[in-house]
Amino acid sequence: MRDAGLGALLAFVLAAGAMCGCGRHTEPYDLVVISPHDDTITQEFERGFAEVFKGVHGRKPKIWWQDFGAGTEAQMRTMLDRFSQRPEGIGVDLFFGGGIDPYKTLKAKGLLTPYRVKNVADVPAELLGVPLYDKEYHWYGTALSSFGILYNKVLLKKLGLPEPKTWEDMTEGRLMGYVGLADPSRSGSARAIYEIILQAYGWEKGMEVITLMAANANDFHPGSSSLAKDVATGQVAMGPAIDFYGWTQVAEAGEDLLGFVLPEKLTVITPDTIAILKGAPHLETARMFVDFAMGESGQKLWMLKAGAPGGPRKYNLLRMSVLPVIYERYADVSIRKLNPFKFTSSFTHDSEKGSARREVLADLMKSLLMQPHPELRACWKAVQTAPNRNALIRKMTKLPVSESEALEMARTKWEDQVFRAQTTTDWVHFALKKYEDVKDEAEAVGR
Repeated sequence: MRDAGLGALLAFVLAAGAMCGCGRHTEPYDLVVISPHDDTITQEFERGFAEVFKGVHGRKPKIWWQDFGAGTEAQMRTMLDRFSQRPEGIGVDLFFGGGIDPYKTLKAKGLLTPYRVKNVADVPAELLGVPLYDKEYHWYGTALSSFGILYNKVLLKKLGLPEPKTWEDMTEGRLMGYVGLADPSRSGSARAIYEIILQAYGWEKGMEVITLMAANANDFHPGSSSLAKDVATGQVAMGPAIDFYGWTQVAEAGEDLLGFVLPEKLTVITPDTIAILKGAPHLETARMFVDFAMGESGQKLWMLKAGAPGGPRKYNLLRMSVLPVIYERYADVSIRKLNPFKFTSSFTHDSEKGSARREVLADLMKSLLMQPHPELRACWKAVQTAPNRNALIRKMTKLPVSESEALEMARTKWEDQVFRAQTTTDWVHFALKKYEDVKDEAEAVGR
């Protein structure tokens, strides 16, 4: 169970105890894990792993799911901060959950411990251009996720709008105030969705789509789960969502109220990842957990119906397995019918480019769309009724940096905090002036 009530002092005391060389029987925990997963996943994986651990040690393991904050990005920042103070290790064994980009960052900084899982030969090396595990075995995709649009059918009907099919459907002007988005600086899945849109449409068109989505947004949520709940309760009409959040809400609310769609040929399948951290105090148990998560016993938890033999006990986890054999072997008891290994896309997702520019993209969105959000909304409201609307949209969505320039910044300059602060400040000023000028022009031609 997640122990969110322990204070920071106790966290450091326990971590220090784990690193002091004490014997297993005197340590308070057998495994320490950081995870953005919610309790439905952590409970099911703890229960499943307990059976494996008990078979070796004759008792259930004591697992501490550390509370490092909400969302993958927030947890990453906390980990990096702690590693900067304790480079030999932070008293944590595993990072479990989130897309591959944070894991690439951790590997590049030398903060992961490689381990070759027992069944690595059963896991495909990649899917539609996205790697499913690190070729040097520093991290592994444990489950697969897709990204789409969760929408409220009842609210859309009241607004007189059709159900969405593509990302561009979230740019419809009549949706102003009815789109929910998540903050890419805090949500890993949100960042993944924005990167998919950029690669599906190209840099300039993709940023135009994202800008108009933001202009329609009522707010930027700290995480994708709260956004999905707002769609379900009718606070917004639609929003981008990772598939298991979408399908969970549809299952709970009913198909009469909610729908979830994968934009055809405009989305990708990506892995949800696990890795052993540097200085893991319970290394053998951590390896045992990774083997369990990647093996058939762990993979069945993602896909089988709750209550099915070998499946989750209480919760349907609604993820897709990274083992192709699971789809045919357990088809009759699987809750997920889409086989991602038969999925097609009209573009090849460049995961290396996405990983390289992840921080720049988050800062660009924050500077252009989030900080000047009131000005963006006011500009969009004026543009919608202007006779030269299309020309104004092009001006409104103009960017201060090209794709190649953004990538060069990411690779060479973005760790320079002075340069980063000055550049993002310039971007905010650029956005504010742009929105003011376009709004004035729209109002002038509309008189």
